[in-house]
Amino acid sequence: MTRLPLIAAAALLAWGPLPAQDLALRAGTLLDGNGKVAKNTVLLVSKGKIRARGKDLPLPPGVEVLDARDLWVTPALVDCGSSLGLPRPNMNEEDREVEPALRAADALDLTDPGFKRALASGVGTICVLPGSRDVISGLAAIVRFTGKKGAPRVVSPAAALVAAMGRDPVAGNTRNPASHYFRRPTTRMGTVWLFRKAFYDARAAGPNAKDPGIRILRRALSGKLPLRILARPEFDIRTALDLAAEFHLRIAALDEAQEAWRVAPLLAKAKVPAAAAPPSRVSRTDMVEQEWNFLSRIFRAGIPAAIQTGRAPAGRALIEEARIALRLGLDRAAAFRAVTSIPARILGMEKEIGTLEKGKDADLVLWKGDPFGPAGRVVCVFCKGRLVFGKPPSRKEGSK
Repeated sequence: MTRLPLIAAAALLAWGPLPAQDLALRAGTLLDGNGKVAKNTVLLVSKGKIRARGKDLPLPPGVEVLDARDLWVTPALVDCGSSLGLPRPNMNEEDREVEPALRAADALDLTDPGFKRALASGVGTICVLPGSRDVISGLAAIVRFTGKKGAPRVVSPAAALVAAMGRDPVAGNTRNPASHYFRRPTTRMGTVWLFRKAFYDARAAGPNAKDPGIRILRRALSGKLPLRILARPEFDIRTALDLAAEFHLRIAALDEAQEAWRVAPLLAKAKVPAAAAPPSRVSRTDMVEQEWNFLSRIFRAGIPAAIQTGRAPAGRALIEEARIALRLGLDRAAAFRAVTSIPARILGMEKEIGTLEKGKDADLVLWKGDPFGPAGRVVCVFCKGRLVFGKPPSRKEGSK
């Protein structure tokens, strides 16, 4: 009778957090996540945090020293929009168009080999999004590689409320009552109506509402829960901003905002960044002007934008998408910020990850060669100061 609790306890221990590791890292070339490059820099890591950074730092006695003077050192990459681990890439609740209580975390398969591939490509944090076929499709989850032996763990099961404008909630719906898809919305106007109705109903329900979906919507109304809204063309972006202003909602980012550069003053005023579509998969639908250099246009307009791998099966690695953006006109500093510091800010984790600054988590990637070069490859990855992938460089003086 006691075997099941013991097995459950063992499973919890197996997926528990990793212990921290103290080390000093001598970096040949360091990209800090803010667009700056430093040469011959030392990073001191203690209890999973970056404690100091600079040249010729005094080393604590007995600390393990890793010689990475022939390597590039960067923050671990941050993928702020993915479908990794879900049963299918664009997972949706098919019976209702408004399902705020659906959690991507509840459907995640953390043994999905895609997580290992992401880690091997230098990604340390992933935000898994529910699908875009519903007007309000549920809650995004944040995954980090802090489990035993670098296993992925859900660190935030309710990171943001996910919604969509445009054609995605409309696609496949019909006015034919004989069809399973006989439901609203069938137009963009219907999508907006359902979005507004959901928040008006939540507001009218009052603070003692028992429905979990209503409680989640009220959290969004109070500003405690940010929104991620898919809005590709200019008019959908304007609609999303208008809805946010009407209900005093906090938008963490506009997903796949391909025409964000057209409304840069509005986005700047609202302080809303873009979580761009993967550069390798520019939208040719949803009434969007096809611009392969849309990312560089967004940055030139002064809007911060993140690159994500998106809701597609077997997509490219995040660093490959950044390399493509570079070839399509985005400058190096912006391309690297788009996969580190900007997505960290979108996830509300800018105080923990995204840059190599004192006090932040020691999420590090060591690269052989330029990460943006065709031959650049990941040597090893550290998460909170613990090696979670690869083989570290040789140990030098002062090692234990």
